Amino acid sequence: MYNHAAVVVGNNGRDLQLRQHGGVSKTTLSAAIARYRNKANYIERVVILRPKSRS
Repeated sequence: MYNHAAVVVGNNGRDLQLRQHGGVSKTTLSAAIARYRNKANYIERVVILRPKSRS
């Protein structure tokens, strides 16, 4: 079951840049994982979907 979604808006070569609702609206994937690491609702899985190219 998935209970949250974020949109990847960039990649600075070291980390994915995310935008999400609630809490911090501008963050990185590693910062989001670290923020929830020792919480009851920790990030268990990350799934990245990339739209298929239209060309």
